[in-house]
Amino acid sequence: MFLPEEVEYLKSTSAVKNATANRITYTDSFKRMCLRRYRAGESAAIIFESVGLPSSLIGAKRIERSIARWKSDPSLTEDKDPVAQAESNLQIAQSDKEAPDDRDLLISRQALRIMVLERELAALRMSARQHAMPAAALDGEAALV
Repeated sequence: MFLPEEVEYLKSTSAVKNATANRITYTDSFKRMCLRRYRAGESAAIIFESVGLPSSLIGAKRIERSIARWKSDPSLTEDKDPVAQAESNLQIAQSDKEAPDDRDLLISRQALRIMVLERELAALRMSARQHAMPAAALDGEAALV
């Protein structure tokens, strides 16, 4: 259970959509950012702490269960809008600072560009496989004749 002042603090963070004495609802952008960083090998506790949610307040078990629940949610594993997500990640990362650092902006832009290029590459690979399959089928039929 959270004390009233803890609930108010939780609500004030950019990662929390809503909080009550018993429950925390996180923003989707935080959940996605959290999953990306977690899958990249970062500790869940460190990720939560980086946005002002230390495990001493949230609880290690609550953090662990949140990650497990989010990993199994297909709507969180699909990046719907990479630009919006990069911007929201930057906002969360910068929530405790007054103005974003130029290096953070550069890194955010580069990460966004990499994400877009990886998607394009995946689409091209899928297209190439689809075009290669009919050709391979024809080659197999020619070998039977």
